[in-house]
Amino acid sequence: MIKRREVANVNYMEGLDVSIGNNAVTISPGMIQNKDNPSYFEKTTFNLEPDESLPVLYDLYILTDENTFFFSLEKTYLDDEFPPSYTGEYKLFHMFISIEVKPDGSKEGHVTRIVKPKPAKRHKRDLQEKDD
Repeated sequence: MIKRREVANVNYMEGLDVSIGNNAVTISPGMIQNKDNPSYFEKTTFNLEPDESLPVLYDLYILTDENTFFFSLEKTYLDDEFPPSYTGEYKLFHMFISIEVKPDGSKEGHVTRIVKPKPAKRHKRDLQEKDD
């Protein structure tokens, strides 16, 4: 089962909708709003291929070089020896998609979208006045 989650951040996604088929993940065109410097993404697709003997983990990271955001896909064969982790040279901003494909073809994982934060609710404070 693939879970859908959302997390709020000032650097939020517009578009970048994810559809997961039997053997592929497709991400629609979109952007990540980064103050006055948005990062644009074209339609992206990657295959989900099972291995005959080991589970395979597909992690799609969003990385940044301080000026722009971009995707990085890592494919890891899970052999119980080394846990998967991002070890690249760029700053990790967000783990967007993580899907484990088991040898029988079943899938589990998550898609975590970044949404725009909701405005803070202002609470009315009781104004108490006293006459002097």
